[in-house]
Amino acid sequence: MLLFAIAIASCERNDYTGEAIKDEAIDYEAEPMPVLISLGDAPMIESKGYGTFGDLTGQQRLDSIVWSNAEFYIYSFSKSQDCDMRINWSDSTNTAGSICLIDATRHDSATDGRGKKAKFNTADFKMLDWVEKPDSIIYYNTQDYYKSYDFFAYHIDDCPVSKIDRQRDYIDIDIEFDGTQDIMGGKAALTDAQITAINSKSNRDELLDNYYSTFSANHEISPYIRMNHYLTKVRFELYPGGDLTERGDSSACFEAYVRDISISSFGKATMTVASHDEAQYPLQLQFMEDSQRNMHLKDLYIDDNGNIADSIQFKRLDYNEADVAITDPYMRHPQAIGDYLLVAPAEQMTVNIIMFNDRNDVHYGEEPFHITLTPPDGTESFEAGKGYVVKLAIYGNQQIEAQIDIEPWVDGGSINIDPDDEINNY
Repeated sequence: MLLFAIAIASCERNDYTGEAIKDEAIDYEAEPMPVLISLGDAPMIESKGYGTFGDLTGQQRLDSIVWSNAEFYIYSFSKSQDCDMRINWSDSTNTAGSICLIDATRHDSATDGRGKKAKFNTADFKMLDWVEKPDSIIYYNTQDYYKSYDFFAYHIDDCPVSKIDRQRDYIDIDIEFDGTQDIMGGKAALTDAQITAINSKSNRDELLDNYYSTFSANHEISPYIRMNHYLTKVRFELYPGGDLTERGDSSACFEAYVRDISISSFGKATMTVASHDEAQYPLQLQFMEDSQRNMHLKDLYIDDNGNIADSIQFKRLDYNEADVAITDPYMRHPQAIGDYLLVAPAEQMTVNIIMFNDRNDVHYGEEPFHITLTPPDGTESFEAGKGYVVKLAIYGNQQIEAQIDIEPWVDGGSINIDPDDEINNY
């Protein structure tokens, strides 16, 4: 049974208009109504365990594995003031789902307080099935026609969870990540299209006071959860720097290799995944100050067993013959390196690059570079939910220049970095 409609939009395509609303003049019976949820507004998902969520148009094999394995966790609780998020769906005090409508204790074997797990249905990648008992149907409250609920979703990829803390007004989870997982969360809210449609109805006040209930479901108002990225996305490209006419035969010249790229960031956080009092307990990611570490750029690939794996692989800096006549290194052909790094938002970032030279298979001169990146003019930080591409012009293992350009998710801005001021070669 398909339980969730889902819309993961790209930056260029965000055309979800909301559910249509039935004519209120029709007399509806208080029949049981299944829960239908849409996810959206996160233009793309980066996923370490399963790779990068891309456009399914012209879908590649990697995309198929990514979308098939992505996991979302769902909570739903009563909007009433007496809501207590410590109460599980399976608790004896939770009569007919009067407090908790959805968590992992509903049909699942999990007892640690997590949300109920769901995955895409692979038939169309638009619907979600429950992971445990996928044929089960969840209904709104069948005893109270107007009982309304809040809905929450979160996505943590394969992050280890060390703690789930369910309090009366909020739920926190402690997670650990390594720069390759996309961490997202959100709460259902009416779309502009739904609000416009509701405002045109004679039962407008009833719908606005009781949406996400059996009553509103009979009027085809379904929860739409706007997912938010909590991390900053960074991608890297390499460009050959300097005068390429001096290199001669590339097989005989000094060759530069990038062995490792990392960003200094945080690796642990407390994530508020559900809240009954968002003014005091907002949905957010709070980083643990004692968890600073280097997040290493990795390559994703499909292994011999058809699974997605990752590794750190050195990259040889090469150049296209057409680049020889081009003097601006950033106008030359770029070389992509690794997948994405997903790191904590920050006022500035330190990028660590380890390089070495090789001539006629002789490896020598390994050098680390430390580059301080500052945000674009007019902004104060590298922001959550925004993407940046860092372009590195490599001049052997003696000098690196960096330029930062915007990249969807959301435009992050562009920066030029003066290597004389910003690069420390240790």
